[in-house]
Amino acid sequence: MSVILQISDFENGRFAIPTDPRSKVDLQVYIDRHEKGYLLRLFGQEFYDLFIADLNSGTPSTTRFEDVFNPFFDSTRCCDDCLESEGIKVMLQGIIYFYWARDQYTRLTNAGVKRTKSQNSKDHDAQAHDVYTRYNNAGETFEAIRKKMKCSELYPEYAGCEFDFVMPF
Repeated sequence: MSVILQISDFENGRFAIPTDPRSKVDLQVYIDRHEKGYLLRLFGQEFYDLFIADLNSGTPSTTRFEDVFNPFFDSTRCCDDCLESEGIKVMLQGIIYFYWARDQYTRLTNAGVKRTKSQNSKDHDAQAHDVYTRYNNAGETFEAIRKKMKCSELYPEYAGCEFDFVMPF
């Protein structure tokens, strides 16, 4: 069961997924499957449990969780990097978008989900509709959040993993 994302988070914007009623069930399966897994990788089990316990209607209620949940730019050179995060929700949207779009046998269009039948045209592959870039952008946010927690005394329970970026070629 997802605790942060909902199907409505994919209705507009750069992670818009045009869906028909049958594929909404499918999208919810992707959300449920990947949201928890990536949060566990980001936080580690103990810190994940604390984060989930702190959530109130999909957003954290304490400052230390708000600081990593919301977008941030940290130029204090933590871990020898400037850290920039779009926030956990946007990170999860990018990850779910990647898995859902990559696995579709159809095209995502402004008019909805389509499948080409013409012999004179072909569907774009996953690289052509930029799912890898969206996934890797989500990974940049994941890494910024991870490094911020790793380098700070505010997160002694942190035990997360590094993000596995995808190379499209």
